[in-house]
Amino acid sequence: MSYTAQGNIKVCFNNDKAFIYRLIEIDEEVEDWHAIDLEIDTCYLNSDTKYIGLTSNPVKRAGAHRTSKGKKLVMQIFRIANTPAMAKYFEAEAIYFFEEKFGKVPEFNIGSDRFDGA
Repeated sequence: MSYTAQGNIKVCFNNDKAFIYRLIEIDEEVEDWHAIDLEIDTCYLNSDTKYIGLTSNPVKRAGAHRTSKGKKLVMQIFRIANTPAMAKYFEAEAIYFFEEKFGKVPEFNIGSDRFDGA
């Protein structure tokens, strides 16, 4: 059985894994709606990061983002969690470090400056 990152993403359909990701804005529109990159431990603390989130179904979530936020965004998974609590922690930690560096949350993380959720 061959293993690929894309194959792993497809297998993970609302199961016990969660993927912490960022949306990256690129110069051109991408026609492939499930444009997903997997780079564990990549640096997300740069101005390319427009959103930080988590999902257990990256393919479905990437498609939803592209309809609501635009077709110049690509999902890049940078961390994997084994429990829901760990996933929420990793997401919050990433947003925290981003805000510490830039003085604000990523552009599309609306609500992260309130106590009622991201």
